[in-house]
Amino acid sequence: MLDPETKPWRKALGLLGTLCALFVLLTVVRPVSAAPHYLARLDGSERGEVTAGAFRLDSSRDVRLPVVEDDFNAGMMYEGDEPLPLRGMEGGEEVILLGTFSKVLFPGIRLGWMVLPEAVREKVGEIRGYTDLGAPVILQQAMLEFCSAGHLDRHLEKMRKVNGKRLDTLLTALEAHFPRRVSWTRPRGGMSVWVTLPEGTDVLRIHRESRDAGVRFSPGVLFHPDRGGENAFRLTFIRESEERIAEGIATLGRIIKKQLRRRPTVTAEQKTKDVWI
Repeated sequence: MLDPETKPWRKALGLLGTLCALFVLLTVVRPVSAAPHYLARLDGSERGEVTAGAFRLDSSRDVRLPVVEDDFNAGMMYEGDEPLPLRGMEGGEEVILLGTFSKVLFPGIRLGWMVLPEAVREKVGEIRGYTDLGAPVILQQAMLEFCSAGHLDRHLEKMRKVNGKRLDTLLTALEAHFPRRVSWTRPRGGMSVWVTLPEGTDVLRIHRESRDAGVRFSPGVLFHPDRGGENAFRLTFIRESEERIAEGIATLGRIIKKQLRRRPTVTAEQKTKDVWI
């Protein structure tokens, strides 16, 4: 489970009076608001520690917060069976489950869905209406017909094969071109890999040089509210061909090797620079 002794969760326990919900992405673990070493892979019995929307941080204390689970990776498992979302498990009836078609189907379709507890369904519907009067009816009807005809299932089956090969290519290229002191996750699904470099590595400099060379990634500081993750980054692999992935990782590997030979100390000023891309 989540380790309450690690830094982000100590902060969370101290802010229970101000926290309004716990936002989780657990089907395929990725670093959002907490690095992977703070967030255990919650599958099997460990994922079942949800009771009426409360998330158990340790064996002695329940944090009574609404749980919002973003399952945008649904359908993108390349190895093994896809685990149930928390919402589908015993005790998960009060979990708010989110999903989207934009990640797994067409990026231009800004259409998602929610599975809500009965107690909040009407209120959320009202808020949704106040926000933008709802998604276009024609788009919703078209998506309903698309899914009902089985086209989404067939598309996901195809993309699992395509993206699974892209992931294999990425992992093979990382083994071939990255230094031994660099580590990375080996996910069973999803859309990205999390890379960790030795402490003190200037990832932002690597980011600038790789961007100039035509290779982009997301620096780890973007995923940490406490400005952690300065020696890590996220690589996404679903947008490029296998050939471009292999080429890009070879380029990035050369830049990382050069930076590790320099190994300057990352200053506080560098950590706070704007690195949004």
